[in-house]
Amino acid sequence: MTSRIACVALPALALQVLRRDRPAWRGQPAAVVERDDPHARITHVDTAARHAGVRVGMRAAVALSFCPCLRTAPVPDARRREAVDAIVGMLRAFSPRVAPASDEAGVFHLDASGLSRLHPSLARWARDITQHLETARWHAVVVVGFSAFGTRVAARRLETSGRSRVAVFDSPRDERRAVRGAPVELAGLEPRVRDALEALGVRTVGAFADLPAAGIRRRFGEAAERVHRMARGLADAPWNARPAPDPVVSRTPLDWPERDLGRLMALVEREARELVRRVEARGQHVGQVRLALRFDDGTRADERLRPAAPTRDAARLVELLRLRLEARRPASGVVEVELVLEPVVVTEHAPADLFGARPRRDPVAAARALARVRARLGDGAVVRAVLREGHLPEGRFAWRPVDRLDAPSPRPVRVAPRIRRILPRPHALAAATGRHPEAPLLARIDDGTIRATHGPFVISGGWWRRLVHREYYYVQTNEGRILWIFFDRRRGTWFLQGEVE
Repeated sequence: MTSRIACVALPALALQVLRRDRPAWRGQPAAVVERDDPHARITHVDTAARHAGVRVGMRAAVALSFCPCLRTAPVPDARRREAVDAIVGMLRAFSPRVAPASDEAGVFHLDASGLSRLHPSLARWARDITQHLETARWHAVVVVGFSAFGTRVAARRLETSGRSRVAVFDSPRDERRAVRGAPVELAGLEPRVRDALEALGVRTVGAFADLPAAGIRRRFGEAAERVHRMARGLADAPWNARPAPDPVVSRTPLDWPERDLGRLMALVEREARELVRRVEARGQHVGQVRLALRFDDGTRADERLRPAAPTRDAARLVELLRLRLEARRPASGVVEVELVLEPVVVTEHAPADLFGARPRRDPVAAARALARVRARLGDGAVVRAVLREGHLPEGRFAWRPVDRLDAPSPRPVRVAPRIRRILPRPHALAAATGRHPEAPLLARIDDGTIRATHGPFVISGGWWRRLVHREYYYVQTNEGRILWIFFDRRRGTWFLQGEVE
């Protein structure tokens, strides 16, 4: 069986880190500089700064002459490593083997072999990765293929095209064809080699691969020869998966079934503090907590808790454990307690902001409050709506967990927009012989009559699963409500989809 590999690329990782660390700069042009100095060179620019004339390689003082409102700051190497470690931890939820690229920050390779039984398709798996990273405010593209070099080149091409965020190659031949057609500048060559090749008219990876191998090393050097061998399919880019930190485990059998929550919590607190000391001695932080309770009737309860951020504070972990146990108060006697702390490696760093405006609300305190709500009510209690691809209105959004709150960025509007509230599932009103919105069925909504209608707006399709033909209307009742309804032609029934406020 041919092994599969995926490349997850986060374009301009340093710029993404800067945006996360400086939420007050939202909506303003920004750039990353080498150091905090007016003569430092710019290494990354966002779209707004690029449109203003700012280019990579400019000095910060020169860039300000093109864009006076430009915001610049350095991103230390320690902060980049912290971001890479955090992303590796998130990607391990999708593959046991994750390898960050050593020569390019923001590029990760994942082993995608053997995942067909866990996911409907590799395309769906790749989309789940992008959506999972999006919830943590990371923008990424994912390419699934058969080689580390090929997927990386394809990911770079996907970044520049902007047409899609996911690509899956069905065969090695498809991957080679796509790589050969990519611009040679995406092959990872040194700038001098790239410029020399373009001067010779070599503009694609395929044209570079077709050059005689004998003269590549002599003319362009050893690094160019390695890329040439990879472009010809004779070698592949090396990637070594980073091993996950070993969890620390405590398993305590009890002499008799314990039903008292106070005594059970005292045991959990003692074990949690000891495990945190072990994690701290290894120079790591706690990223997630697993609590397993085995009862005297043979059943078992497994709970997962996630602090607001990786921490070494045992008191905060104990507080989350107490909230979860109070919410899931055991009905049977507990005969065994298993506590597992999953460590992560975190580089301590706090971005300096000497003159920036400090927000009135503490985002760290907000993240801790969300962690307490999750511990008390479950992970599904703290979510936000995100858009996704879907044919029907109820399938065009999904609920994703929220780990942290973004800084608000309100803007003035002259006319307050209306809010369209969508039901999770359309509510069947009743069968109807006709499909006009003023049918007697709808005239009785709110015990009143319909004042006005707007429509129909037809949605038709779904032949690949189940044929759908809906005719949508906005109807305003005598009581002032604006309902969003549709007539399902296949069922011959009116449905309520939502309401406009």
